Amino acid sequence: MSAVTEVPQALRPRPLGPGTPRGAAITDTLTGAVLLVVGHAVMGIAMSYSSLLASAVAGLTLVGAIGLAAFSKRIELAVVAAIYVGASDVLWRMTNAKIPWESGKYVFALVLLILLARFIRRLRQPFVPLLYLFVLLPSGALTFWQLGLGLGRSEISLTLAGPLALGVAVLVFRQLIATEAEFRRMLWAVVAPAASVAAIATKGTLAAGTIKFTGESNFVTSGGYGPNQVSNILGAAATCCLLLFLSRAPLRVRIVSLMVGAWLLGQALLTLSRGGVWGFVAGGVCIGLTGLVTSGSRSRVLTIGVVVVLAAVLVYSWVNLFTAGSLANRYADQSSTNRSDIARGDLALFGQNPIFGVGPGVAKFVRSGVVEADGNTHTEYSRLLAEHGVFGVVALVLLGVMFVQSLRSATTTWNRFASVSLGVYALFTMSHSATRIAIIAVLFGLAALRIDPDDAPGDAGRAAPASTARRSAPGPAFGQHPPSYRESLSARTRQRDRSGRARRADADR
Repeated sequence: MSAVTEVPQALRPRPLGPGTPRGAAITDTLTGAVLLVVGHAVMGIAMSYSSLLASAVAGLTLVGAIGLAAFSKRIELAVVAAIYVGASDVLWRMTNAKIPWESGKYVFALVLLILLARFIRRLRQPFVPLLYLFVLLPSGALTFWQLGLGLGRSEISLTLAGPLALGVAVLVFRQLIATEAEFRRMLWAVVAPAASVAAIATKGTLAAGTIKFTGESNFVTSGGYGPNQVSNILGAAATCCLLLFLSRAPLRVRIVSLMVGAWLLGQALLTLSRGGVWGFVAGGVCIGLTGLVTSGSRSRVLTIGVVVVLAAVLVYSWVNLFTAGSLANRYADQSSTNRSDIARGDLALFGQNPIFGVGPGVAKFVRSGVVEADGNTHTEYSRLLAEHGVFGVVALVLLGVMFVQSLRSATTTWNRFASVSLGVYALFTMSHSATRIAIIAVLFGLAALRIDPDDAPGDAGRAAPASTARRSAPGPAFGQHPPSYRESLSARTRQRDRSGRARRADADR
C-alpha cells in the first residue's frame, strides 16, 4: 500500500468534547494545567493523612490502568495511564498505600505488554530490548540455589522488577509514534504524581517550624520518606517541566510548567539529597548541547537556557539561605555516602564470579567490607556485573545501544531534546539509585518514543493542515488499528525511515 494513503479515521483520537480539534487537551489550557497540579497537591496531602485513602487511590489507579489497556480503543489513554502508574510508586510508598511494594513497576510493564498484544503485529527494532531482558534470566537459577525457593523468588522479583519494566518500556515505546500534544500529556502524567509528593514534602517543611540541617539528607523536608527517592521523582518531574517549557504549548501553559518545575526543583534541593538535582542538571546540559549543535534552534535554546538558569540560580540561592548555608556545604561534599564502597564490593564479586555472577538479589548477602547494614546495591552498573557476570556486561552494552537507538530515532528537534534529557536522567539515576523506582523505566522508555514530524509544528488546540496530516501515515499511532492498517504498518514505517532526514529538516525549520 502506498505510503501516501490517507490515515483511517479510526486512528484519530476521539475529541475531548464537541468540536475539539485533534491535539487539544485540558493540559494545554491554563486552567487545566493549574487544576491538574493543584488537584494532585491537595490529593497528596489528603493521602498523607489517611492510609485508607492512599490505598483506595492506588488500587483504583492500578485497576483503571489495566482496564484501559484491556478494553480501550485508544492507545494514548492506556499509555498515559501506564506512565502515571510508573510515576506514582514513590507517592504510594510515602503515604503507606496497602499495595504490593513493586506494583508500580509490574503494572506499568503489564499495561504496555497488553497494548503490545492488542495493537502491534510487526515489531520495530525488537532485538536489543528482548536480548536485554533475556540476558538477565540465566543467573536467576543461582539465586534459587543459594537462597531457596521462597526467599529467592522474593529477591528476584524485587531486584529485576526495574530492569524488566525498563526493557518492556523500550520495546513497546519504540513501536509508537505520537503527536507533540500527545507527548506533552505523557509528560504531565509524570508531573502530576510528583506534585503530590512535593506537596507532602512542602507541608512537612512548613509544619516543622525550626529545622536542623546537617551534612546529611533531611527526612523532614522529604515528607518523612526516603530523601533519595523523593529527590529522584522531583528531579525527574522537573526535567519534564523543562521539556514542557521548551515545547510548542501555549505560552501561559509553558510559564506554568516553568513555575511548577521551579517548585519541584526547590523541594528537591531542600531534601539535601543530591541525586535528583544533579540528574536535572545533567538532562538540562544535554538539552543545551543538543540545541547548540542543531541548526535552527541555537538562538531559541540560548534564550530559554538563560531564563532557566536564572530561575535555577534564584531557587538555589533561596534554598541555601533557608538552610543557613547547609545546602552549599552539602553540594561541596564529594563523598558518595558509602555507594563507592558497595560498588567496589560488587566489582570484587564480579572478579570472583565472572561468568554468571552470584545471582540477582544475592550480592547484599555475600558482599564483604561494606559498612551499610543491608548492603543494597545503589549502582545498577556494578550490580549487573556482580549478580549477572558476563551476562551483566552484555546488559550494560545493550543499555548503551538502546540509548543510541533512541537518539537516532528522534524525528524532530524537540523529540531529540526529550530523548537525550530523559535518557540521560534515567542512566544517571541508575548510577546512584539502581532501578529502585519505576520512574527510571518510564523515562528511559519515553526516550524511545518518536514524535510525528507532520504534527509537531501544530500548536495545541489547532488541527494540522489537511495537506500535512495526510501526506503520510503515522507509525502505530494512538487509536484503534483496523486490520488494513496493521498490514501496511511495516511498509509505512520503512517509508517514514527513508524520508526521515527530509522530514527532520522540514520540522526544524
